Amino acid sequence: LGRALLLSIPPAEAQVPRAQLTTAVQAKLQALAWRKTAGMGSGYAVIDASSSQAPAVWQVPEAWAKVATSIAETAVAAMSAAVPPPVIVITGCKGSGKSSLGRLLVNQLLSCCEAMAYMDLDPGQPELTPPGLLSLHVLQQPLFGPAHLQQRQPLLAYFLGDVSSQSDPGRYLQAVQALFSRYYSWSGSSAATGGDYAAGEQDAPAQMRPSLVVNTPGWITGLGLELLAAVLQFAAPTHVVNLLSPTSKRNLPGGCWWLDATSIAPEVSPALLQLPSISLTADAAGATSVGGWGPAGVTESYLSGQSGAM
Repeated sequence: LGRALLLSIPPAEAQVPRAQLTTAVQAKLQALAWRKTAGMGSGYAVIDASSSQAPAVWQVPEAWAKVATSIAETAVAAMSAAVPPPVIVITGCKGSGKSSLGRLLVNQLLSCCEAMAYMDLDPGQPELTPPGLLSLHVLQQPLFGPAHLQQRQPLLAYFLGDVSSQSDPGRYLQAVQALFSRYYSWSGSSAATGGDYAAGEQDAPAQMRPSLVVNTPGWITGLGLELLAAVLQFAAPTHVVNLLSPTSKRNLPGGCWWLDATSIAPEVSPALLQLPSISLTADAAGATSVGGWGPAGVTESYLSGQSGAM
């Protein structure tokens, strides 16, 4: 019965209009919990992360919420100023919570923007497609529920044929480069007007291009680190959000490690943010500050428009 309820489609009169639903999103994570209570029988209940019923591990850490809100404000400011939108790349080791943070950013951006782009470069655990695919999506609806119920038609996708880039690194990088080229082709003509987000028009001006959130694989050692460096170079991000592991050996190098330090101009270097991973957040039972997990003041310096050190 529970599965039938999850997969059933409510009647049209019971559905919330798309625009209203998008506006109402407040970047709160929701979870489906199995509940058995005396006299109420069995069923699935939707529990808000801010509810007292939600375990601490489900709650959005304040540091995550601050960064998501600030990035959304940056996207709104970019639209108002008719400048290119933010490009956010999420990095971290396996199991650090990259997909969860990606959902938070997607939902926060959709609470203030008509649409946003999502690129999934993890062939092993993709969020919106079956495993083995690298994909670019244009989203106009928030993401709720487990990944297997969130399968979407991509704007562009490449079949890698494996759940890891290790089997064919060259093919992986070719697909990644093609996906970023497709995204940046939104700014192909400064003389163009209008544009269609869903169609991903290639002749739309840069300000028409939606904000982009990029999810990366958790393989960050050896060849995996080299591939991640190439991904970051293709991405040319405005923000890099790194999730810290409680084990220092599983963390990435500091700074703009994927670039030649002598070639980085201060005005074009991305904002580098460090946030606690899922495991660190759980250990802290809903920690509210990033200060204990990384360099002091990273979040505060970012919110004031400065770049922190990764």
